Amino acid sequence: MRPIKFRAWDGITKNMVPVKSLYFEQDGKAGCAVDIEDINGDLESEWSLMQYTGIKDKNNIEIYEDDVVIAKSVRSMVGMVIFSKGQWLIENSVTRDTQSMDLGVFELIGNIYENPDLQKVVMIMDSDDKLN
Repeated sequence: MRPIKFRAWDGITKNMVPVKSLYFEQDGKAGCAVDIEDINGDLESEWSLMQYTGIKDKNNIEIYEDDVVIAKSVRSMVGMVIFSKGQWLIENSVTRDTQSMDLGVFELIGNIYENPDLQKVVMIMDSDDKLN
């Protein structure tokens, strides 16, 4: 079983923070998060929450939702990590191609908050790309 953990992008300080705990509203939505320094962040207006996928890249770096990765499996592609239909996927925003993260080798490039230009990374890579 994978560890359940989160991180959040603090839109005010422009920093990524590890989340220690979540507080839920009566409707079941997460409303507030607390980081390891006991700072609260509102998830509606201040912080963007990202869940750990349980997958590490080829350099043993944890991959989270909204990260941008290079995937090398049946076909190579660059895309953003999303959760859809009960599974973690990589989605290329131009081609709308998706690829399951169940199999393959991944390399983390960054995330869309610390590197907003990565949202524009939309290429499909050749199978001879150097992702070994």
